[in-house]
Amino acid sequence: AAIHVRLVRGRIAVKLTLTLVGFVAVTVFAADLYLSRALQAFAVESLESRLAMAARLLHDEARAAAAGRAAPDMRAFALRAARPTAARVTLIAPDGAVLADSEVEPGDLSRLENHRSRPEIREALVGRQGRDLRTSATLQAPSLYVEIPVGEAGRVSAVLRLALPVSEVTASFAALYRIMAAGALVALALAAGIGLFVAGRVTRPVVEMQTIARRMAEGDSALRAPVRSPDEIGALGRALNRMMAGLTERLEALEAERAKVTAILEGMVEGVMAVDGQGCILWMNERA
Repeated sequence: AAIHVRLVRGRIAVKLTLTLVGFVAVTVFAADLYLSRALQAFAVESLESRLAMAARLLHDEARAAAAGRAAPDMRAFALRAARPTAARVTLIAPDGAVLADSEVEPGDLSRLENHRSRPEIREALVGRQGRDLRTSATLQAPSLYVEIPVGEAGRVSAVLRLALPVSEVTASFAALYRIMAAGALVALALAAGIGLFVAGRVTRPVVEMQTIARRMAEGDSALRAPVRSPDEIGALGRALNRMMAGLTERLEALEAERAKVTAILEGMVEGVMAVDGQGCILWMNERA
């Protein structure tokens, strides 16, 4: 019996603990996912602001370099602009051809695809700032591209593009991700501890009710379940006590009726006998 009680308590405690730990795990996972995406969005916005500001500061110099269309001048501008910004700097003609690139040699520019069909370039060609987040074919890493129109009096003579890998910003989030992971592990450990504690508090009265109910079923009509709290466990104990009290009253009433019928039959002058379907005698009074 003691082993059975321990098994019941163990099963209930494990279920309650796993439920709590599972709920906390799902909540922590959802929170970490939301924070990761929020940090990623913040990183992209921060990087876009940084590149857009650098591009605006380079506008006049880019316009001067693109005005003469001299390849050495444009190449020198791209390299000079890339040093302080650590970004990839590209000058693009209105027809989409690449005029200069800080990471591509002038002799290899002809092998680059035409950029006019790209959405961010089209935005810049109509006088607006363009942006795109995609994997760079050169760097093989997710990179942010920011483009601004270069020109004056509403006429676009070229497009200045600055690009940086998103990892330039997200690399600083590694320590924060480690803190988030450690916090998740601590939350799960606390959930497991709290789950075991709460499960013990909950399962103890439930197992007591089970033991009491079994003893009542075995005929201990004087036994009553303890009612220690007004919650659902206490309500279960009160219901069990009411059920046992009602059952005891009915059994006493049946016993009284049985004694009354027995007294009547024993006092009769006629013989009375009860038999079953096979003719076996079940009961007979003294006269019979």
